[in-house]
Amino acid sequence: MSDTGNVFVINNEGILGGKEGVVLYTHSEGQELALVVKKALSKKVRWDDAAYLGRIIFCQMVKGKEEEDFGFGLSNEVFESRRPIIVIDAENQEISFCYPNTFDQCLIEEAIFVKWTFEEYIKTIDLNIQNKWESI
Repeated sequence: MSDTGNVFVINNEGILGGKEGVVLYTHSEGQELALVVKKALSKKVRWDDAAYLGRIIFCQMVKGKEEEDFGFGLSNEVFESRRPIIVIDAENQEISFCYPNTFDQCLIEEAIFVKWTFEEYIKTIDLNIQNKWESI
């Protein structure tokens, strides 16, 4: 059974002027994704470098499953999910949850239903994060 989840790591300005980035995807561990990202951010390293921070988050996502050939992926598009899209903005050191199925609008405030600084996020109680994550 699938339990998908997406993390969009914003890179710098794209060649056409819009924000670009990479989507980190899990097919079956979406329920834990918000706390997996918290664990990665809690390392407090490379917060200002989207490329490295994306790799740190993805490594945390696949930890213990590195040799498997299914369950995780990298893309420039989100995969369908009932869960929010986690948006990582290394430049501003912010994390937000964006409504599902609004990937094309995730950088617009109306599509975001909660936002924290990285520092606020790692200090937030897991239950409060999980409640926001499951609130849709």
